[in-house]
Amino acid sequence: MRPLLRSAMVLLLTAAAALPAQAQYGKDQQKALKGLQKVLVVFAEPTHKVEAALLSQMQDAISLELRKAGLRMAKDSADVDLTRDGFLNISLFIVTGIPDVENVRMDVEQLVVPARTQEPLQLVTWFYEDRAAGGWRTNAQPLLIKAANRFLSDWLTANGR
Repeated sequence: MRPLLRSAMVLLLTAAAALPAQAQYGKDQQKALKGLQKVLVVFAEPTHKVEAALLSQMQDAISLELRKAGLRMAKDSADVDLTRDGFLNISLFIVTGIPDVENVRMDVEQLVVPARTQEPLQLVTWFYEDRAAGGWRTNAQPLLIKAANRFLSDWLTANGR
């Protein structure tokens, strides 16, 4: 009986860990984007499945969407003032199999001063995650654009545009 219970618990915890972490942020997280003037895009594809040319094409597509909306882009971390700017972290995870699974996580890190401690902390203030199944070569870039559009929608709303 115990091995069965242990297996069920492991399965439950594994399934819970595999779900998107969207519940960890409130519905009004877009308010944290108010006054955000510039971002440094930090793009990661840790599974190293995407060829350099396709990865560059994906990064360019995201940068174009951000610039079209009027968001300024930092060139490097020295160009970021965390009192008004932030880091836009974009991660693309690809698991190949039958079917392929693509997972995109996008978050914004900003300088935050909690009322309780009054100490500045660099924290994630906005978050988005989505996934798709199928051929990653056709799904990955649209999934990234969808994430960028969600971020831009929240950013534009927060800034009254």
